Amino acid sequence: METKPTSLKVGAFSAALGGVAMIIAMAMTIDLSTDDAIGKVCYFLLTAIVFFAVAGGFKKNGQWPVELMIIMIFVAIALVIVGAIFNVYSVWNMIAPLVLAILALVTVLGCLSSSVWFGSIDA
Repeated sequence: METKPTSLKVGAFSAALGGVAMIIAMAMTIDLSTDDAIGKVCYFLLTAIVFFAVAGGFKKNGQWPVELMIIMIFVAIALVIVGAIFNVYSVWNMIAPLVLAILALVTVLGCLSSSVWFGSIDA
């Protein structure tokens, strides 16, 4: 029986925490009396869903190979940066999810030799 490496637990936790941070930021910043409130809520939820999907990719024999995990983390990072550029949320609300996404990326890149968890990339 194999045990899951602690670094993968950290990556999964940071990705899930990034999704939670996006939901908390949405609850703190959305003003429902504005015309663009629905669009902003959808953008926050889309970003949270991508973070939660990345967190799910850290499970044993996850749904994605390592290359797709890296791409999905970059998608999460891009969503966070683009949201700040288009004033969906402030730059200060961007910092925590961005740091958590980078931590998940570092975790994936640090565990490339763990072929049990991400599949072999030697092919």
